Amino acid sequence: AVLAALDDPSPKVVVQALASLVRLGPSGAAAVSRLLDLLDHKEPEVRRGVIYALRAMGPVAAPAAPALLHLLDRDADAFSQAAMTLASIGEAGRAAIPKVMRRLRDDPDLVPHVAIDALAKFAPFAPEARSALIELLRHPDGQVRLSAATALSELGAPPDELASLLGGLLLDPDPWVRYSAARILLDASREVDAAVATLKRLLQHADPSIRAAAAGVLAGSGRGSQDLVPLLVEALKNGGPREEHGVIPTLGRLARTIPAARAALHSLAREPAGEPGLTLSIALVEIGDVTPEALRVVLAGLHSHQPHERVDCAWALTHLDDSSEEAVAAVAGALADGDAQARVLAAYALARWGHTTVESRRVLAEGLQSSDPWVREVASEGLILARSRSSLWRVSLGFASAAARWWRRWRGRVDRPRRS
Repeated sequence: AVLAALDDPSPKVVVQALASLVRLGPSGAAAVSRLLDLLDHKEPEVRRGVIYALRAMGPVAAPAAPALLHLLDRDADAFSQAAMTLASIGEAGRAAIPKVMRRLRDDPDLVPHVAIDALAKFAPFAPEARSALIELLRHPDGQVRLSAATALSELGAPPDELASLLGGLLLDPDPWVRYSAARILLDASREVDAAVATLKRLLQHADPSIRAAAAGVLAGSGRGSQDLVPLLVEALKNGGPREEHGVIPTLGRLARTIPAARAALHSLAREPAGEPGLTLSIALVEIGDVTPEALRVVLAGLHSHQPHERVDCAWALTHLDDSSEEAVAAVAGALADGDAQARVLAAYALARWGHTTVESRRVLAEGLQSSDPWVREVASEGLILARSRSSLWRVSLGFASAAARWWRRWRGRVDRPRRS
């Protein structure tokens, strides 16, 4: 039936048949010869579907390799996807490697990451592809250098070899390339001192997103954390509104174990600028140093027009052991938030407070009627824990266990929500 549909005059029917072949993978090998005819179809959507179907087949699509190699020379729009398909085919597609290198060198409009992904897919069985990736570390385009460095790191090169290949990128003119090289080398535990020094210098970069990225890697690595605090504070003074810098969450993470980071957050909160901003307020609530001003800002943030801000505020509130009626009322409203993550975190916070406030338990009971099954589950377990006659520490242990289970089932991992 699928093969017959490939001859249908309707492009829509053909595309649906091609999608079925993608799902079949190598089992669809009998269609290869018919797919070769469709590579010249007048509809671009059909041609793309053919390429995806051949890629899903893998090595059994080897008879299509000559046609795909020809396609690299005549269809600029299909170049990257055809290269990926040839890499999936394997040895028969190996002749694509020099063509990909020429295109990366000569075509400034080519989106590089897919072509580089193709080279990385060739690399395990084609040494010339690996050599090509190493050569691309010297490409004039920073995005190409960055993609090549990432691809090499993901190929599982020995740490010493990785240090030899990427060490020079710590001095790259592109700050994002320097950042990525330092992150990769830290992960491999090679050139650690040079990588840390590079990341610390990036804390003074004019681009706040680079400062934030460097701060996050340094804090996550645990290397030189004591020395990191003054550098983060200095980075906050490096132009632009404080809330744009993105390093305050890193200070908050360090504040759990480093008194200097906690003191830095309090110093920022005392600055004569009215109420603390949202990012600073979230950090203070998360570490348990809740001021009335910070709590007011976080509760107001539950009504932000930005979903990621509402999620961050709800997450911060889950760190409180108890709360006020004002907080319960604000979080109760978040149970109907349009963002699923914000809804679940709101229920999570109420479940945490359930053993201390009657109002939290009342709202949790209402949460049992929520249309969101995850809200209903969190509310149910929160009520069970809240009504337990166990001592407070046992309730806290029970909550922690339930919370871990909720997160594993709902998100697949226990982690802080990412900010967009």
